[in-house]
Amino acid sequence: MSFFKKLLGSDPDTHLRKAEELFARGAFGEAKLAFERARDAFPGDRRSERDGVVARIDACRDGIAKNRIAQGLLLRERGERELAKEELRGALDVAADPSLVDRAQAELDDVDRVEVQQANRRVVMTREERIAVLAGSWYEEQATEYAGYGDEFFDAAARARRRRLPGHGRVRGGSWPRPRSPST
Repeated sequence: MSFFKKLLGSDPDTHLRKAEELFARGAFGEAKLAFERARDAFPGDRRSERDGVVARIDACRDGIAKNRIAQGLLLRERGERELAKEELRGALDVAADPSLVDRAQAELDDVDRVEVQQANRRVVMTREERIAVLAGSWYEEQATEYAGYGDEFFDAAARARRRRLPGHGRVRGGSWPRPRSPST
């Protein structure tokens, strides 16, 4: 019967040799499959050798994850963020080493962070929208008072907010200083 196993390729030693050759070439996906076939082909009296094969399967998984992370970083550099995210998600799915999982997650988070930042930069608000955002943080009495100062006040407040001056338009005491009335 072992002759037919060797002939049909179900000999674990044959699978192990093939897997090691593939692993050495960096063909981690194919090597992983060959290691899995070897693991499954071990007879009952050689089950103790399976642990070593399982460790090699994990090494293949980590090799695949490293390649996917590298590909994801390359795609991110080229501006292909969606494809980069897919590669990084794939690395998360396949990695066996927790440090690789953490690295892939950090890179994926970085791609998401950059997307959010770029989306925020593209937001262009009209003057009225900026004033509404500013006024949304004021008490009713403050809004009434500030409305009395006219458009110059709102333009200055919007410029201060847009330039991100210290305090975002706030000064000591927590609100804008009261300007002198034009009649004085």
